[in-house]
Amino acid sequence: MKRILDYTITNEYKNYTIREFLTEKGYPKGLRAHLFRTKDVLFRNGDTGHSSDRLKVSDKLKIILEESMPKSYPTPENIPLSILYEDEDILVINKPAHMPVHPSMTHYEHTLSNAVFYYLGSKNEAGPFRCINRPSMRTKPARKRRPACMC
Repeated sequence: MKRILDYTITNEYKNYTIREFLTEKGYPKGLRAHLFRTKDVLFRNGDTGHSSDRLKVSDKLKIILEESMPKSYPTPENIPLSILYEDEDILVINKPAHMPVHPSMTHYEHTLSNAVFYYLGSKNEAGPFRCINRPSMRTKPARKRRPACMC
């Protein structure tokens, strides 16, 4: 799945380096490192962007993020989900008690991962997802896309 993020630099970010700008926007350190070492994913005014490039007002910054399906993933299963919240990046689920989150040797089927893969596939959004810490005992957020940042 490919996602393109476009930014136009405002006066607030004048003289920031690209690294400082991405940090301010909430990009995790690992993602920033990936952007700086991978070709054809980070552009400033149409040219390759570098971490130490200084930004000017009206500069255009383009970031291309692409995730591929993992080599192996759980078999999608049509298991009803109690979805509390969903947007383009986040899916918050009220996980049933005793339902395993990930397949294991003893529970390869009937897991939250099986259900989420089915749900996302039914919306043509199939792709990798990551479970993140729950805010309460009964919820389980799953990050649908790579940049869970304030972009």
